[in-house]
Amino acid sequence: MNRLIATTAALLGLALPSPAIASAPRTAKKVTVSRAPASARQQAQQTLAELQKRTPRTSAHWSISQPGPHVVAGMRVLTKGKTYEARARHFLRAHEALLGGVKQRDLRLDRVSVAHGRRVARFAQSHAGTPVLGRFVAVSMTPDGVVLHLSSDAVPVNGVKRGALSSQLAVRKALLAAGGTGWAVKHVTRVIDAQFGGAVDGFAVDLIGGLKPQLLRVVVASSDGRIVRMGDRMKR
Repeated sequence: MNRLIATTAALLGLALPSPAIASAPRTAKKVTVSRAPASARQQAQQTLAELQKRTPRTSAHWSISQPGPHVVAGMRVLTKGKTYEARARHFLRAHEALLGGVKQRDLRLDRVSVAHGRRVARFAQSHAGTPVLGRFVAVSMTPDGVVLHLSSDAVPVNGVKRGALSSQLAVRKALLAAGGTGWAVKHVTRVIDAQFGGAVDGFAVDLIGGLKPQLLRVVVASSDGRIVRMGDRMKR
């Protein structure tokens, strides 16, 4: 039978593979599976675990609205620096993952204060130079710079586009939302309002007045002029 096949192949000008080659087993290719990068929360948890190995009393409280922990307490971490801001930044650079995706370079020093014998360096969050409304990071330490406590409600800000709305038009919309008459403009600031589920570029318009003199903050989106926030009430 094999001789007949070979004879037929020779007549047709076909080449048959040698039995050795045809029966040789195929070598499996080595496939390298790349791991997906860890999420911001996973990185924060890993950094916290490393801290707990060095200082077992370290504990954390988490919030569903931010990837990093809201509070880290029970630490004793040595820092370097000539000022309390420098020492706080030294800690934040070494443990940046605790900020849940926020970079320490996007934190602007707000103030350094004294509370219960501790030095507290409080930072305000920003994004590309624009303040992120109300978001902060605070590092508490001993007078000689040993970090004991971290408080944060910073959230990562991505994909925020600046709209074309002018500050003058934002003021008009804020006054209209507040009821029109009886209000005066105290301050207007370009801000990013970062809340759970997204961030919006806009203007924070601080008004003073009303039937009973009071301060009212109205945040107007720069994309379409809608009222994002007014006082403590959300309009999103």
